[in-house]
Amino acid sequence: MSELYIAVRRNNKMIIMVFSLMFLVFVMIAFLMLSYENNPLIKMPGIAYERIIVQQGDTLWDLASKMNRNADISTLVSKTIKYNNLQSTYILPGQIIYVPVNS
Repeated sequence: MSELYIAVRRNNKMIIMVFSLMFLVFVMIAFLMLSYENNPLIKMPGIAYERIIVQQGDTLWDLASKMNRNADISTLVSKTIKYNNLQSTYILPGQIIYVPVNS
């Protein structure tokens, strides 16, 4: 009977350790996601993207041209669509998108 008790206690300790580890991983992921969302400028090799909250009347072309003087706006709009996994150029007020900027 005492061997069974020891085995159950060992299993309980293992379960507590696993859940504790899962909780720590979850907290770390949440922290990383929050810090990523609050960073308005995301740098990638060769390209930097700025986090924009779409306002009423904004278009991808307007946003790309505001962020990039003397650049091919068509190419920047294409990069914006690809980076944000957009299905079209249609954007909505309040939507968060990332637009390439001069770096």
